[in-house]
Amino acid sequence: MSRSKQNRFPIWMEEPPPSGSYRSIFKWGAPDQFKHPNKRLFQVMKERFHMTDADFEKPQRVGNEAVQLKQTVRLSDAILSELRSICGAENVKTD
Repeated sequence: MSRSKQNRFPIWMEEPPPSGSYRSIFKWGAPDQFKHPNKRLFQVMKERFHMTDADFEKPQRVGNEAVQLKQTVRLSDAILSELRSICGAENVKTD
């Protein structure tokens, strides 16, 4: 493989995730700030997960769709209350 093909690096997303999307749930830190993997970590991730540069040529299912759960919450009121005391009521959703 030529050196230029080994050094390919994806164009990372830089826009904040839409509210209520999978990206907004899994986003760590401020919604408008990003820290992307460096080239060495990116290479390790590709090797570990058996991926190639072709997997990163175009974005696929980036998680901007709204989360819509069809399963009802089955946690007891006591557990929900405990979660609210730990995380804050604004961070515990049941809908």
